[in-house]
Amino acid sequence: VGAFSFGRILSTPYFGKWSVQVGYSLPLVVSTSILLLGTILYAQTPLVGHASYLILAQTVLGLGSGSLGVTRAYCASITPQRHRTAYMGWITAVQYGGFTVTPVLGSLFNTILSKDKNRWLTMYTAPAYFMSVLCVITLICLRIWFRHRERIDTAKTVVTKKSTRRQALEHVANTITWTGLSIYDWTILSCMLLNVSTDRKSVV
Repeated sequence: VGAFSFGRILSTPYFGKWSVQVGYSLPLVVSTSILLLGTILYAQTPLVGHASYLILAQTVLGLGSGSLGVTRAYCASITPQRHRTAYMGWITAVQYGGFTVTPVLGSLFNTILSKDKNRWLTMYTAPAYFMSVLCVITLICLRIWFRHRERIDTAKTVVTKKSTRRQALEHVANTITWTGLSIYDWTILSCMLLNVSTDRKSVV
């Protein structure tokens, strides 16, 4: 579990930066391809029989799973501002819906394959192969139906007049406190810590 999170920490900032430079399509395809490679590597763990190989496979899976920020940025860029929060909520609901449903699927594979003596398809490798199929389907969908949009930095091209209230709020948010961080920085840090503390996977 720690190796997966470590891989995700490494890849998430780079996929985010890359999506700014080249658009959304290529980072999503690359991340899904890495995830596909990770599932295939993970499925071979019983054949290899080394814990270090399992850690490597989990790290690759984490590297391929670092595209959540890209998908959220894409959602934010194509939705009207008045509907943006609702769609971001739906993305989060789908994410945690996956956390809820996949243990059920794992239990199903365990029930069906617990007595199966097949060497390559077992209750341990079946979830990985299942994820491989989902990755292939995702790659096909990205290739056929995904509407590529490049990220455009409008800050340099569009000058918007801010209201006095908005300017006052930004001034307060950007005020540097005695800690060397602005109120805005502390807000972001607090949200990050809240996300960590409410993520049960990090505890379990």
